[in-house]
Amino acid sequence: DFTARDVQSKLKAKGLPWDLAKGFNGSAPMSQFVPKEDLGDLQNLDFRLEVNGEVRQQGNTSMMLFSIDYLIAFVSRYFLLQPGDILFTGTPK
Repeated sequence: DFTARDVQSKLKAKGLPWDLAKGFNGSAPMSQFVPKEDLGDLQNLDFRLEVNGEVRQQGNTSMMLFSIDYLIAFVSRYFLLQPGDILFTGTPK
């Protein structure tokens, strides 16, 4: 997901929540869905974001604070997850 850093900075300076910096039109672009079986080891998965051919972010799921399995289990304690639901976790670094 994208963050409007200019908006985030202004909100942080005022001690306000960052919601407006995270949720705006076009803030959550996604690729085509890829079957889990095609991804390999979810705990060691490279990823990157390119905008107009320029790499903006890249990382590996091994760098996340919590494993994907843990995050799904944790969220499932509070919310009913259905096929097709998407969890936005942010990215390492």
